Amino acid sequence: MAGQQRTLLNLSKVVRLDASTVCFTPADIQALRTVLLDPFQSKHDLLCALRKLDCYRLELADLTASGIGAAVATLTGHPKPDVARFAAALLCKLRAVAERGLFPRLPYDRAEAAAAPDGQPQTPKEAIAIAAQVARAARRARRLAAEADFLDVASSSSSDEDEGHGARGGTSNDGEWRPGGRG
Repeated sequence: MAGQQRTLLNLSKVVRLDASTVCFTPADIQALRTVLLDPFQSKHDLLCALRKLDCYRLELADLTASGIGAAVATLTGHPKPDVARFAAALLCKLRAVAERGLFPRLPYDRAEAAAAPDGQPQTPKEAIAIAAQVARAARRARRLAAEADFLDVASSSSSDEDEGHGARGGTSNDGEWRPGGRG
């Protein structure tokens, strides 16, 4: 073989895929996961499975459905340094896929953001003071709403008593009323 030209299939690190890297089935991923989690697999078989997995264009749904990321993460602690190193590199790639799927970039106009005014800088004390003012205003608004509700209820019950529909049959003895007592 010294005088012959080498082909891609003669090279030891080349993985030949039977199908397209886009077309894989969940069964393919599960088969690779089984190989990766088998402690009796040879270094060559593990590296071949990792390379094959590296060729697939996985999406977030594929990662979550198959749990292949956990299998790759497990191999980062493999006693063979080649396997652990390749698994760590693949895990970084899978994390990037997951991050891209979970945190997609939204449309954002950078030119308008750059043109926006900076505003006045705040010290931490000022920020705390502003937060306290906002909290006080919210408490005051809740208290005023509760008082308004109370006044509405009180005015409607006093108008009922004025019409002779009080709680004691038409006469109001509020001066004699005692909590828990019968008047």
